[in-house]
Amino acid sequence: MKTTFLLSLLFALFSLNICAEQMVSVKQINLKKSLKGKGQQQPGTRSLEPLDVFAYFNPDAAALSINLDCVYTDVTVSVKSILTGETIQSELYFTPTDIFVNMSGVENGKYLLEISFGETLLSGEFSIE
Repeated sequence: MKTTFLLSLLFALFSLNICAEQMVSVKQINLKKSLKGKGQQQPGTRSLEPLDVFAYFNPDAAALSINLDCVYTDVTVSVKSILTGETIQSELYFTPTDIFVNMSGVENGKYLLEISFGETLLSGEFSIE
C-alpha cells in the first residue's frame, strides 16, 4: 500500500516537473507602441490607453502567438529579419482575437515582429536559436 502511494506521488511530481519545463520555454515579446509614420516608440505599459495585445514566441513549437483582448479590424502582422531587413512573413487578418504564425523553417537569428491596426504600430524583437 505504501509502495503504491509513493510510486503515485513520485509520478505526480515528475509530471508537474515536465509541465513546468514546457511553460518556461515560451517567451513573451515586449511590444512597444508608436503611431504609424511617427517613429517615436513608447513601451506599451506606459501608454495612456492600456495595451491589450500580447505576443509570445514558443521555440519548441516554432510559432508566434498573438493575443488581442479587444477586437480590431484589419490587423497586419509582419516578421522581419533585423540583420537583413527582409520581410519573412506578412499577413492581413480581418477581425482576429488570436493569431498563430508558423515560424518553422525560418533560420536562426534576430527578428522584428510588427503588429499594425488603425494608426497604431506595435513592434518587438525576438530571437530564434
